[in-house]
Amino acid sequence: MDDLSLACRGSSMVCGHCVPLMSAQSLLATSHGVFSQEGVRPFRKWADVGRSLQDPPSSPFVMVYATANNQHMAWRARVNLSRDLFYVRVGLRDLRIRRRVLLDAVVACERIAKHLGIEPSDKSLANPFATLSSDMKEAHGDLRIRSHEMSSVEKHCASDMHLLRSLSLGESWGLRFLLSPKAGS
Repeated sequence: MDDLSLACRGSSMVCGHCVPLMSAQSLLATSHGVFSQEGVRPFRKWADVGRSLQDPPSSPFVMVYATANNQHMAWRARVNLSRDLFYVRVGLRDLRIRRRVLLDAVVACERIAKHLGIEPSDKSLANPFATLSSDMKEAHGDLRIRSHEMSSVEKHCASDMHLLRSLSLGESWGLRFLLSPKAGS
């Protein structure tokens, strides 16, 4: 049990509405998904995550992406009331995503990569990131722009660099999936 999240630590009492979510089977079923009145969307494979980040369901909805086994996700996730500003529960974190900013960041990444001569790969769009983590367990958000290239990038791609620097943790996390549209194919 995630006892640090409970109001009365050590209690054997559970809210009646929470009981259905407490079994191992329910934990597994609610570990990855986009839950809304439209139903449940898959949210485990990178392509599925990318599609839902680009085009979330009508509100209200919940997005969860577990980073460990048997994580309590469903009852901890924020209910989103907007498709343009929403939260994704990623492991123990609630990550904020401004959808327009995320979509604009993909274009900015491609422009900066083009300026630097970075080519797309079989699985990834061209981008200036050295590391983007899907589970937030390792290094995340490091740029692969060398120090001698930075002044040129700042001069020719100033607004794009400003955009990348203004990204929330959720938006940079979302880039992992949008910059890898062919992952899993």
